[in-house]
Amino acid sequence: LLVHYKNYTETKNIRLKARGNNRRQQCFFPPIFLNFETDPIVNGELKGFNKIKLVTHCSTSKVYTDYLLKEYLAYKLYNVLTDNSFRVKLLDIKYIDTGKKERNYDKYGILIEPIELLVARKKSIEVDGEIIRENNVIEEDADIVALFQYMIGNTDWRIKGGHNIKYIKSLTKLTDKVTPIPYDFDFAGFVGTHYSHPQSWTSIENVKEREYLGYCRNSDEAYLKTINLFLDKKDQMIKTIESFLYLSEGERERLIKYIESFYDLLNNPNRFISTLKSQCRTDF
Repeated sequence: LLVHYKNYTETKNIRLKARGNNRRQQCFFPPIFLNFETDPIVNGELKGFNKIKLVTHCSTSKVYTDYLLKEYLAYKLYNVLTDNSFRVKLLDIKYIDTGKKERNYDKYGILIEPIELLVARKKSIEVDGEIIRENNVIEEDADIVALFQYMIGNTDWRIKGGHNIKYIKSLTKLTDKVTPIPYDFDFAGFVGTHYSHPQSWTSIENVKEREYLGYCRNSDEAYLKTINLFLDKKDQMIKTIESFLYLSEGERERLIKYIESFYDLLNNPNRFISTLKSQCRTDF
C-alpha cells in the first residue's frame, strides 16, 4: 500500500480481507479491511490501530461511484448533527493488478474511523449491541439516529440487537445508558442503490419513501427537541451537499430536493409529530 497525503508519502506492507454481508454478495469488488498488523501505523491519529474499514467502489460502472459518493455524504450529514458519529475520509485509490490480467482501476473509497478511535475521542467504551434494548439507550441520542434515518430514507437498522448500529458508553458522564452510532447507509433512499429495498420490519414499498422507526415518546416536547435540532442544522445540511463537487450538479440538486422534502414536513411540527406517533415503535 503506497499512501500519498499532502506532502506525506509512505509505503506499507499490509494484508487485505473482504468484509460485509450484503455487499460482499452484491459486489464485484467487496468492502475490505486494511490489516496493518504486519506493518503498524506509527504516526498520526491512527497510530496503533491494526484494522481499518474501507468502503470500496463495488463495481466499475459510474453509477456505483455515485452510490459510494452519496453514502459518504450521508456520513457527513450525520457529522453535522452530532459528534457522536463515525468520521470518514474520501480516498482516491489506484488499484494495480500485478497478475496476468493487469486490470487496474482508479476509484474512490471511504475510510471509516475505527470504533477504537471513536471511543478514545469520546472518552467512552464500546458496548456489545446484542444486549441492548430500548431502556438501555439515551433517549435524545436514539431520537437523533431515528430522525436522521427517516430523513435519508433508511430502514436498514435497528436499536435492539444493534443492526448497523454501534454503542458507546461514556466514562465521564454519570449514566448507565449508551449512545447509538449508526453506519452503513447504502440501503437509504438518499443513496438509491439498485439493490436496496425496505426491510421486513417496515410497511413501505420503496426506499425513497420514509417510515419512522424510532421509539414512541410520552411527550410532544421530546419529539420537538429533536425536530428543532434538525431545523437548526438545515442550512449546514444543504451547504454540505451543495459544496460536494465530486457529484454532478444534477445529482446534487436531486439530493437537495430529497432532503428538502423532509424539511417540508418539519414546517408543520404538530402534523409531523402526529405522523411520528403513528409510526413509532414500542419494541424495535
